[in-house]
Amino acid sequence: MKFYLISLLIVFSFRNVVARFEYVSPMPGSTLINPEHNIILREGHAVNKDLLNNDLFTIEGAISGRHDFILTLASDEKTVILTPVIPFEFNEMVTVTVRKAFCTAAGKLSADFSFNFTTHRRYTAEEQDRIQSQLLKSRTEEMPAVATTSETRSAMTGAFEITVNNSPSPGDIFFDTWNSSIVYKSVYDGFHIITTAGDSVYSSPGVENQGFEWDLNPDGHPAHWNATNETFDVLDSNYQVIDKYSAVNGYYTDPHEFILLPDGHAFLIASDILIYDMTVYDPEGSEECAVTGSIIQEFDEDKNLVFEWRSFDHISPDQSNQDLTLDNLDYTHTNSLEIDSDGNIIASHRHLDEISKINRQTGDFIWRLGGKMNQFTFVNDTEGFCYQHDARRIANGHLTLWDNGDSHAIHHSAAKEYDLDEVNHTATLVWSYSPVIASTGEPVYFYGMGNVQRLDNGNTFINGGWATNPEQSNIWEVTPEGEVVWEMKLNDDSLLISYRAHKRQWNPCALVTPSGIHITALTSRTTTLEWRKVSNAVSYNVAYKMVSETEWHQISLTDTLIQLQDLIPSTVYTFQLRAACLNGFTSDWSPVDTFKTEDTASIPDLHDLKVYLHPNLTHDNLFIGWNLPVSATFDVTVLDASGRENMETTFTAQPRDVEALIDISNLQGGIYFLQLKCESHDWLLPFVKQ
Repeated sequence: MKFYLISLLIVFSFRNVVARFEYVSPMPGSTLINPEHNIILREGHAVNKDLLNNDLFTIEGAISGRHDFILTLASDEKTVILTPVIPFEFNEMVTVTVRKAFCTAAGKLSADFSFNFTTHRRYTAEEQDRIQSQLLKSRTEEMPAVATTSETRSAMTGAFEITVNNSPSPGDIFFDTWNSSIVYKSVYDGFHIITTAGDSVYSSPGVENQGFEWDLNPDGHPAHWNATNETFDVLDSNYQVIDKYSAVNGYYTDPHEFILLPDGHAFLIASDILIYDMTVYDPEGSEECAVTGSIIQEFDEDKNLVFEWRSFDHISPDQSNQDLTLDNLDYTHTNSLEIDSDGNIIASHRHLDEISKINRQTGDFIWRLGGKMNQFTFVNDTEGFCYQHDARRIANGHLTLWDNGDSHAIHHSAAKEYDLDEVNHTATLVWSYSPVIASTGEPVYFYGMGNVQRLDNGNTFINGGWATNPEQSNIWEVTPEGEVVWEMKLNDDSLLISYRAHKRQWNPCALVTPSGIHITALTSRTTTLEWRKVSNAVSYNVAYKMVSETEWHQISLTDTLIQLQDLIPSTVYTFQLRAACLNGFTSDWSPVDTFKTEDTASIPDLHDLKVYLHPNLTHDNLFIGWNLPVSATFDVTVLDASGRENMETTFTAQPRDVEALIDISNLQGGIYFLQLKCESHDWLLPFVKQ
């Protein structure tokens, strides 16, 4: 442990190094880092991409020597990721050097500097077994053990009873259920969506003992924890897995939280388990304690790790509310993440009795509420909160949470809402609600889990979590005045509990993904839109207009490709798409995008263009050939001998094409003329229909 104390001094001495960059990971001077860790550098300004290359950086291990690495510039063009090709050695100091030639887009040069961090030692087989045991222990505090029986899934009927249904707010309920016994698996285990009347909208097939996170993400996709693969699975509108996320850098993915934002950034929690000397904090502590810390990871839309926060760098184990003499210690137990209105992170740490706000750019604390490092004065709340879950910033700027209340003088759980004065550091309790047991009037107590959701109409949706009394209900919707308008009790015979529950208004038809939309064959008069198929979609709507127009032109089609015609040259158009799905739902419109048609002058002089027809004596098909240097759009009109129009069409010719086919099977026999117009040029070519 003396080694750890020395490392804290090293961390502070490297603050001046970090100051040269906005964010550095691993934190300079940090110790006990996983050997498979990468390096993240963010200067804070856009990087000069033309001057960015591997020669600007050196990664060298004291034992393993110089490391080759993959250099990646994240989509923000500020964050540089260095991924070593092979891991570092155990228990070695790694030095990262950045050369002065590192340059921002504005021309600012970095001074030469270097920093280092140290990897943890190689753990013995016995210690690795203890780490795996501690991983399971930290999860099973709020997660069922592996089932020992196998049963066939039945319908949701019998999984719950709705005891109150009195004009609740609109929306369906997303919730997970699983059996809290270590020896029995419920046929109801899984992830579900029901209406407020109790009708099933969706129930996960074949999923057992996989409770925990299941919700609709801010980007519009539902996602759930997959305990078998230890991933978060992202689903489309047809409940098919379309993506998976898990922790990187050698950490263990934690099941408590996953957030996928509309911009493609994703957040999750991970576990960092180390063999740690705890005697420095308590003489009775273990010299080889398996200690679990928390990791917060942020990925960009390309799944690059662009931010990582590590509790061991910011929180000492003696700040925990746990017994420091244990052989296995989960000292932070981070259980929720919230992206605040200013873009920073609000995190709930159950085993610190603390809610903290973390600067997403630097990793530093902005404030700490509750626990041993509390910076706030509680107003109207003499007991505060403890062992809490689900800290959320709501629309009025207040903070809500579920106070499990494990260490209150009288155990009871409550939903709480605080008005935070982040300047004067006061936390004023402005609303709270503690559900009661209907038969006795006693306040409920839920040992772990649970969440609080403020609904748009001001009501609050509450899930208690891990029940301690079979008489307790599990999920409630209450008005601001505390009137229960909806209440659900899970099947206690199956010992059902739920980690979280949310009420969502969801249209289960996925968006046409903006990244999957491509503009091709852009000319002065046409453009072709092509997009990636939406699972479960049966048709699409395309809407487009000139920027100056107010009315949209809409086209419905079943294909995933369309050519927009009769456009005006050198004009900016906006467009958007939406899908109509087999389940009867329609997606939202995709974000508005734009394209600009080519200038008429961009098409060269076409007087030398040779256009020909064959065969001139034909039955059903007529071929038009050309020697076209660029793409061009032709308006085609077929005239009879008297000059009367018989048919019209339009096609876009590409240089790579040789000819186009015109179907004239509907024409009667006789002499005709084919008139072609392209910009200011036209041709009149005769042919005979037999």
